[in-house]
Amino acid sequence: MSAPHVRELAATFACGGERMVGIVSLPQQPSRRGVLVVVGGPQYRAGSHRQFTLLCRGFAANGIAAMRFDYRGMGDAEGDSRSFEDIDGDILAAIDHFCAQVPELSEVVLCGLCDAASAALFYAHADPRVRGMVLINPWARTAAGIAKTHLRHYYAGRIADREFWRRLVRGEVATGAALRSAAGALRAALGFPHANPRQRCRRRPAGMRPHWRPRRPCRSGWPTGSPGSAAGCSSYAAAAISPRRNSAGSRTHRRNGAGFSAQRA
Repeated sequence: MSAPHVRELAATFACGGERMVGIVSLPQQPSRRGVLVVVGGPQYRAGSHRQFTLLCRGFAANGIAAMRFDYRGMGDAEGDSRSFEDIDGDILAAIDHFCAQVPELSEVVLCGLCDAASAALFYAHADPRVRGMVLINPWARTAAGIAKTHLRHYYAGRIADREFWRRLVRGEVATGAALRSAAGALRAALGFPHANPRQRCRRRPAGMRPHWRPRRPCRSGWPTGSPGSAAGCSSYAAAAISPRRNSAGSRTHRRNGAGFSAQRA
């Protein structure tokens, strides 16, 4: 149940012609600063063990408006799955919607867990409305960083290992494979593309990190191919969704034309 004096508004809003779903937790008298929860990993807006639901309601119970949402390709939102590196437009659309729903807002704090914390870092500098961030276990792993660690702690140790040299002399080491592996790690550490086209990441603009595609969680049944009310990130549509359980026991939502119940959303 929602905390006393907390209202929750559910709606859909569009980004790039695709529909996203968000829930705003409202106190009786919102302050000028609100919190936008960016959901990370293969989760939807409620979070594991409903942590984001409880967090937003807790903020609202203390006078701070909060919003959680499904970015495109996750939860009940339309669109293809995407990396946390590719959701700047989704965060922008969510902030626009949040501010439209809560006119008292002039500042927004982004709250993110894991790769969502990294997504918040990528986005925050471009939006003057973002005046703070809560970053929980941000994703700071890159292909070059992994390769450098592998070279330093694995290959350097092998060179100093007498048993390795004994096995090499006895012909017990697959020399060709070992050299290819070491060369690949060195290329990655120096920032060169991988030599194997099957393992090469999709070409991205300079300075961007390698593409990562998360697994997509269960969808709730939004009609595929149904666009938002208008293209772009500034159009909004009314929500008509209600909670249900999927086969795994976690909560999701579906359209039923009978309005929305946010008690367990």
